[in-house]
Amino acid sequence: MTETGTRTRVLIIDDEKGMRDMLSFTLGKKNFDVTVAESGEKGVAAAIDGDFDVVVCDIMMPGLDGIKFLEILKRERPMVEVIIVTGYPHPERLARARELGAFDFLSKPYAMAALCPLLEAAAARKRARLKN
Repeated sequence: MTETGTRTRVLIIDDEKGMRDMLSFTLGKKNFDVTVAESGEKGVAAAIDGDFDVVVCDIMMPGLDGIKFLEILKRERPMVEVIIVTGYPHPERLARARELGAFDFLSKPYAMAALCPLLEAAAARKRARLKN
């Protein structure tokens, strides 16, 4: 929940249905407003059409991968924060994501206890940037 009482809006982009379903269910129970997309292409469309605070995006996806998604998103919606998740934390990819403006990274598998504080911190950063 944000300081204004509105729910933090989160977009989950992952090609694994089980991961999307688990995150949607669990984050919804924790009072986040969650939307899911199963590909980078659908994630771009959702992110541009929607008004999200934070995106959680997998790097390794067929078609438009997480790095390319991040590049497009930061050009189109630079205020939206992005948390990159990956089962293959390759240092060069993570460095590229950081250059493109990723808020932070998580290696799969990760605990919800690690993700939730990152979501709140990323949303707080977006709110602070919008105020200035």
